[in-house]
Amino acid sequence: NPPQSFFDNLVQLTAGSTSASATESFEIEQPKALRVLLEIFSKSPLLSNVIDFIDILCKHSKINVLKIHQDEIDIILVDLIQKYREEEENEQSTALVNKILSLFSYIASRGSSVAVVQKYISLFCLVNNRYIPWFHHLTIDTFISLLTQPTEATKLSIPFTSSSEFEVKNLVNSLEEFTICCWVMSNSTDSN
Repeated sequence: NPPQSFFDNLVQLTAGSTSASATESFEIEQPKALRVLLEIFSKSPLLSNVIDFIDILCKHSKINVLKIHQDEIDIILVDLIQKYREEEENEQSTALVNKILSLFSYIASRGSSVAVVQKYISLFCLVNNRYIPWFHHLTIDTFISLLTQPTEATKLSIPFTSSSEFEVKNLVNSLEEFTICCWVMSNSTDSN
């Protein structure tokens, strides 16, 4: 296990200040230090403290969340969950996976990317093509929560040209509200 001094030094590197500590929030100066923190402590009992520390930084400012997303810390969080796929479920692993999913959800609700979504969807895959991972219900609940919660960002509408078509079939009229989730890709380089 890495010593506590590694943790403290990487916190200071993240802040760009020798006076920073993991119990205080600050603006992130070096987000790559968080990647190193997660990698070094991924199999340590201090991983929970690292997750708590990143959570404090995220809640400090939207800029921190953006830096964390841009440096793909959200993808690393999904990778951490993947490491528990074939392990037995126990109280400690359940608590840690819940904590990681909570942090992931906080980051993803403020900004995400195709790469993050693809990585997250990989959590739904069967283990050895035979059974679902023990944390499957937790990842589904987080996914549903992300799809149904109101976003802080302005909704984006994309106009279709007159030649575009969109048809919804078999929609039951008794639905009060629903969510559609899709990706749209254009092969055209023409901006018109």
